[in-house]
Amino acid sequence: MKRLLLIVSLAAMLAACGGNEEKKNAPSTTAGETCVTESATVCGINETGLEAVLMCIKTANGNLWSESDVCYKSEYCNEDSKCVVDCDSAWLCEGKECGDDGCGGSCGGCPVGANCLAGACVEYVCDPMCDGLACGPDGCGGECGDCAGDTVCRWPDFACFAKPQGCVPNCEDKACGPNGCGGSCGGCAEGTFCQAATLTCDSPCVPSCSGKECGDDGCGGSCGGCAGESEFCISGQCGPCDPVLNVGCPDGSYCTYINGDGPQCDVAGTQKYGEACGGTDSCMEGVCIELSSSELGAVCYQLCGVNSDCGEGKQCISLQDSAYMICGAGAGQLQKCNLLTQDCDLDTDGCYFETGAGEPVCLTAGPGQEGATCSGQPNDCAEGLTCLSNKGANWVCRKFCNTAKGKEPSCDAESDTPKCTNYFAKQAAGYCTAE
Repeated sequence: MKRLLLIVSLAAMLAACGGNEEKKNAPSTTAGETCVTESATVCGINETGLEAVLMCIKTANGNLWSESDVCYKSEYCNEDSKCVVDCDSAWLCEGKECGDDGCGGSCGGCPVGANCLAGACVEYVCDPMCDGLACGPDGCGGECGDCAGDTVCRWPDFACFAKPQGCVPNCEDKACGPNGCGGSCGGCAEGTFCQAATLTCDSPCVPSCSGKECGDDGCGGSCGGCAGESEFCISGQCGPCDPVLNVGCPDGSYCTYINGDGPQCDVAGTQKYGEACGGTDSCMEGVCIELSSSELGAVCYQLCGVNSDCGEGKQCISLQDSAYMICGAGAGQLQKCNLLTQDCDLDTDGCYFETGAGEPVCLTAGPGQEGATCSGQPNDCAEGLTCLSNKGANWVCRKFCNTAKGKEPSCDAESDTPKCTNYFAKQAAGYCTAE
C-alpha cells in the first residue's frame, strides 16, 4: 500500500506540474489568423514565435487571434488555455540563485549571512526594532532613544518614567539593557546584541543553508523543497523515505540506515523496539545498532529528530559520527544545568548542550582539554568545554564564556581564542573563538 500511495502521489504531482501528454502537442494557431467566437481563448504562437494564450478579438479586419498572455520558458499553455509551470522544464530556475522552483524543489540555498529574497541571495542586514519604544536596545547594537532629565528607562515596556526614590537596580537574569534606575545591566560582546524581549546578549538570526538542499534555514525561512523520487527532507538533504515517520517504502520494507548510510528502504523483520536484533533486516522499523555504552548488544532503536518523536520518558539522543539520532534514556533522568556555572551534582559530570534534549544537561565529562580535537559529541571535552566545529573546520574543544561584557567566565585576551561568540542565549553562554 505504501508503494501504491507513493506512485499515486508522484502521478498526481506530475499531472499538476505538466508532466503529461497534453504539453507534447505544440499549438498550431498563430496570432493574426481569423477566428469565429469573440473572447474565446486558445493556445497558440504570438507574433514573435513564443508560446502564448491567444484571444479572439474583434478588429477592423474582422475577428482575429491576438496575444492575451505569453508563457515563460518554464511554462506551457494547457488545455484550459492558461500558462502553467512545466515541472520538467530545464528553465525552472532561470534567473534564480535560491528559493523555491515552483514545483516543490529548490533553486539552491544561500550561504551563511544571506537571505533569499525574490530568488536572489541578499546580504543579511539587521533591522532595528523600535516601534513604540522610547528607549532601550534596538536589537542591533544601538538604542531606541534616551530618557531626558530625571526620567529613566523602564523594562519591559521601554517607556521613560520618573526615577522612584530609593530605586533599587534590577539585573536578575539580565545580561544587558536598563536596570530600571538609570543604569545598565551590562554590555554585549562583539558580534552579539542586546535583545529587548529578554535583555540577553544574542546574535541576530542569520539564515543558514550551507550544505542544505531543503528544510528550515534557522530563521523561519526555507532552504528549498524536495520532489520526485527524493521527496522527503531529512536533516537538510532530500531522500527517498522518512526514517522517523517510516513512510515512503513499499509494503514489507521500512526506512532505515544501513551501515550508517541512508535513509534507504530495507526488508522489514519481526523485532520490535528494545528487542535484540542481528542485522538491519531483523527490525520492524527503526535501526539495529549496538551502543558501546550499553551491555544489551545489538538492539532495535526508534529513530527520531526531536524529543517529541520519542514519547514520554525518553529523549532523542545524537550518536558519535552518525547521521541519525535515536530514542534513548528519559530526559527526566538527566539533570538540567547552567553552562556557565557548571552546577552539576556529580563531580564526574559537566554541563553540556545536548541537541536531543534541547537544553543543557549533565553528562559524564570527557578528557578533552581546550583546543584538543574531538569527535562531535559535546561531552568528549572536559567540564566547562564543549565540542564544536567552526564553519566546517575540524571538531575542537571550546571553552564556554559569558557573552555579557565584563562577566565571568571570559575568554583570555592573550590567547588564540579571545572572542566570545554566542552559543546559548538563554543563559548568556558563548564559546571562545579566534573569529
